[in-house]
Order: sequence, then C-alpha cells, then structure tokens
Amino acid sequence: MSKIIVNPHNAVYDILECDAGIAQDLSDYFKFQVPSYFFIKKKNPKLKGWDGSVHLFSKKTCQLYVGLRTRLETFCKDRGIEFILKDKGDVEFSRHEALEFIKTLNLPVEPREYQIEAFIKFVRKRRLLILSPTASGKSLLIYMLIRYYLWQSFIYKIILIVPTINLVHQMVSDFKDYGWDTEEFVHLIYAGQVKDTAKPLIISTWQSIDDMPGEFYNFDMIMVDEAHHAQAKSIKGIMESSSDTYLRFGCTGTLNEIPTHRLVLEGLFGEVFQATTTKQLMDDNFISKLLIKTIVLKYDTAVAKANCRLEYAEEIDFLSQHAKRNLFIRNLALSLDGNVLVLYRLINHGDILYNLIGQQREHRQVYHIHGGVEGEERERIRHIIESETNAILVGSYGTVSTGINIPSLSNIIFASPYKSKIRVLQSIGRGLRLSDTKQLCTILDISDDLSYKKKKNTTLRHMMERVKLYASEEFNYKMYRVDIVE
Repeated sequence: MSKIIVNPHNAVYDILECDAGIAQDLSDYFKFQVPSYFFIKKKNPKLKGWDGSVHLFSKKTCQLYVGLRTRLETFCKDRGIEFILKDKGDVEFSRHEALEFIKTLNLPVEPREYQIEAFIKFVRKRRLLILSPTASGKSLLIYMLIRYYLWQSFIYKIILIVPTINLVHQMVSDFKDYGWDTEEFVHLIYAGQVKDTAKPLIISTWQSIDDMPGEFYNFDMIMVDEAHHAQAKSIKGIMESSSDTYLRFGCTGTLNEIPTHRLVLEGLFGEVFQATTTKQLMDDNFISKLLIKTIVLKYDTAVAKANCRLEYAEEIDFLSQHAKRNLFIRNLALSLDGNVLVLYRLINHGDILYNLIGQQREHRQVYHIHGGVEGEERERIRHIIESETNAILVGSYGTVSTGINIPSLSNIIFASPYKSKIRVLQSIGRGLRLSDTKQLCTILDISDDLSYKKKKNTTLRHMMERVKLYASEEFNYKMYRVDIVE
C-alpha cells in the first residue's frame, strides 16, 4: 500500500515522504490559478512562460503548509494512500475546562454557544481559520483566547494583527470593556508608533509591521482579524517569517473574492471552522434585522446617451460630481430618523456630501471620517455618535466600512457604488449590531441607470451583482426607481 509520511518541520511547513508518482499528484492537487495572472505576465516579461498556476507542494523540497494537513488526509483517503502523521495531534481540552476558565474572566457579557465552541476548537487544534460574519462577536472570542494563553505559563508574547487603525483602537476599547487592564498588558503599533515593547500583547496594523526583519516575528502566538483583507505578499511574508509560532488564529467574514487564495490562508492558519452565519445570527436575535432598499436613479436619455460608455473610473467621477445626485443623497440622509452613516469612495465626493449635509447642522450633528483623520479622533467621533440618536456620519469606505463599531446606526447609505462582495458585506455589517435604540437597520443602496438602448453602464451592472448577493444571503430587499430630471 502506498503511503505518505508527514514529518513536522516547523510552524509553517511539514516535509512529506512519498514516491515520485504521488509527489506529482500532490503538486497538481495543491495548486490554484491566479485570477489576474494574464495582467501580471504583461507587466513582467520574465514570467512569459508562466501558466498562472501556483503550486503549494514543492516536489523539490517536499514541503507543504502545515495548515493543509486536513486536505492532505482527504487526498490520501480518496486514493487509498496510507496517511502517517508523526505529530502529537490535538491537545486534550474539555468543555468543562473551557467553561471553568471563562468563569474566571468575570465577563460583562455571556459568551454565545458558537463562541465557546470556537474557543474549544482552537485550543484543541492550536491553529484555525474561523469563518464568522461581521457582528458575530469576534473580539470577545479573540479576547478569551488571549487571556487563556497568557494565563498559561509557557506563553509570553502574542501579536494581534488588524487591517486598520480603527480596529487597533476598537480592539483595545473592547478589551477594556471586558474588564482588562490594557494599559499594563497591551501595546499598540500603528503609523510610526514604537515597535519594541515588554508588554505581552501587541495590536498592530498590517502596514506597520510589513517590512520588519525576521527576528521581529518571535511570537508565541499570532492572531489575525479580518484576514481576508491581507494581500498575498504581506500575509505570506509575515506568517512564513513566524516559523516558530505554532499557535495561529485567523478570522474572516468570507473566503470569496479574497486577494489571498483560500488554500494559502488554510495553509498558513489551519482548517476552516464555520462559527455561525449572518442569517443564523438574525434568526437568533443576536443582531439587528435588516432591510435593504435598492434605489435606482434613472437619468434623462440625453445624459445616459452621453455617459453610458464611460470607463469605470470616469463613471465614478461623473456620478460623484453630479449635483442633483448629491442633493438627492443629502435630502435622503436628512429625511431618515436615527443615526445615519453615508459611505463614499472618493475624498472629493466625501467633502461635497459633508458640506451639503453640514449646511443643515442646526438640525443634525454631522461628522466626517476619512483617511486623513487620526485614529484617536476617529475613536472620539465613534463614541460621540454612539451616545447620539439623530447624528449623521459621512465616512469613506476605506476607513469606516471595516471594523468601526457603532451599534446605534439605524441607516446606512451607499453613496458610491461597489461590486466587491467583501466590501458590501463589511459595509452592511456596520449596522447589524443591536442597541437599545434600534432593532432594525435600513441599507439604502444608491445605484445609477445610465443605460442607453442595449448598452448598460458599469455601475448598473455592479448593482445587479449586489442584488444577486442580497438574494444569496437571504437578505430582505426591495427595489425603487427615482427619476433624476435635468
């Protein structure tokens, strides 16, 4: 009987023993096609003969990512190959032990069943990629794991990596709320902050540590929140540099349309564990109910004829500068009851909307968050809005759609069109948290019909993709048409 012997090499790679025929099959099995490889080849003449395939198993070194062991075992079972793992396997950790430890934290909230299950699963496996949607309480799960491993005498240093400055401040704020002395135990790294510290936990953005030397990554545990935001080069560099870090935790809301391939994420972190879904959270009343209103703005024939063939960037620029469209968004924001978030793409569009809405400042408190706003100021604005019941926040997708936590948001306006599933779901997630002032979040998805005869403009096609997403996620949505008269 053929066999594959798995020899642990370090925290990143196993070394496999097998015959040449099986090695070739492994090379073909653990490969994927880079979606944009054609454009990569055009920019780099040295890649002229490349077929776009990336092989995760090396026939030369016989190395395979540790996190792909479960897939490797499936490979063996399907082919009748004996799978021999020379490793100690899972850690023994009972539900009773988990619950007893959680009691010692004196948490102000009761962990949900799926959070407890994910906690137990990770401690047993020591490496895991958690698939859990926005508003599912990932910060509490992360906190419980950090406290558990710092409680263990053999753990001294942990790093938690997040995609934005917002999330750096949000995480430390959440940990304070859970009852931890963050001043003593937590060091923050972002935008030029000092990187050396004796504190046991570092919370950092990707960008702040992307170019650090290999010796920096001497951690006992590495945790990554919103792992789907990481570019392949960054995540591979950081995770492969952490060659002695066996405890690896990754969190993501989706594994579709990610810049880093799913196989790479599994290889670097471990097998995927689906903690819960947005639909399940709604059914269990853990998050707000959701109503999506897709508002299609229909333009005059002359305007549509002149602009239906614009390139994507040109169309976005045209829409962001359209006076009547911006007035419509302003009036819509002012007409809504409760806190409102207006999301935009281009900074000049944000300035236009903020100034238009700000003209009514005597009636509503209006705030603006974009990339030029410092992290501490963003956090200050977040706390202010959380205490308001009728404020308006104008925010860029890049700074607000991921991570920022304002449970009191009742309405979110998509003032700029997006196709990306990740971006759309992350943006919707800003309004899904429950609060004392709201049980329903309304998404107002603004789209634009510049179609002329059989030609449909790009952002209209993107709207159709978003509607497909809403249907697949079982979201409650309705469609409306509004004529923009010149």
